[in-house]
Amino acid sequence: MFSSGDERTVFVNMDGNIIYKYPIGLITILPDGNMVGLADTILIKFDADMNVLWKTPIWGHHDIAVSSDGWIYVLSGEVRKFMGNGVLFMAVVGYSPDGKKSF
Repeated sequence: MFSSGDERTVFVNMDGNIIYKYPIGLITILPDGNMVGLADTILIKFDADMNVLWKTPIWGHHDIAVSSDGWIYVLSGEVRKFMGNGVLFMAVVGYSPDGKKSF
């Protein structure tokens, strides 16, 4: 599995042949076979057939981490005014396995 720069993730077999393309730029496979991914400004959890299990708005940045208990962590940020300038403030945002934002 690899993610390309054009907002999609590609699964290839051991011979290098493409077996499936997902229209989502960053995907993490969960232990139960479901997946979680970032698509533009949305965090999406879906099954292997691309059925959406839940989705929530977030500006995610470069990575998704999943703990052994199923919690999902996303690096996120927002621009805020600081000393008269727009500054990007980053934070880790946590989601329960059913998509509820915790912090």
